[in-house]
Amino acid sequence: MVPRKKTLAKTAEKKSVSTKEKKVPSVVEKKETAVAEVAKKETAVAAVAKKETAVAEVEKKETALAEKKEMAAAAEKKETDVTVKKTTAKRTTKTTTKTTTAAKKTAEKKEVKTVAYVQYAGAEISIEKLEAEAKKAYAALGHKEEEIETLTLYVKPEERAVYYVVNGEGSSEYKIVY
Repeated sequence: MVPRKKTLAKTAEKKSVSTKEKKVPSVVEKKETAVAEVAKKETAVAAVAKKETAVAEVEKKETALAEKKEMAAAAEKKETDVTVKKTTAKRTTKTTTKTTTAAKKTAEKKEVKTVAYVQYAGAEISIEKLEAEAKKAYAALGHKEEEIETLTLYVKPEERAVYYVVNGEGSSEYKIVY
């Protein structure tokens, strides 16, 4: 029986050694697993950071695009505004007609035709007639009617006269008596 005790002791030693050997690899495996998990987390964090960067870039691009659209709309609006000025008896009337060429189709506004008269001491004359006479008088002085870009009329009923300025230039000759 003595030899049996030695055999049991050896068997017990073998079992304890085999369990110790098994415990060591399990710790290593745990460390490797932990390292792998940390690497996965770092990869996930990097992916999230990339997505956030991409989202920020997309938002910047969308903002820039929206600003460009606003600027284009403002430029288009400036190009499509047509302004017509008529001056009558020291009073300026401004009529603005807007036309849009945008993709959206909108109903165009009808242009209102205005007729103005000057009445004084029993006499009456229309501004249209005064305008036509001023153009004829300007042409009679040796100029071409096509040269006229702006025409400003100053009506003085007490003198029964109209003074006119063509393209910002006046002269003592630019007078019509009605």
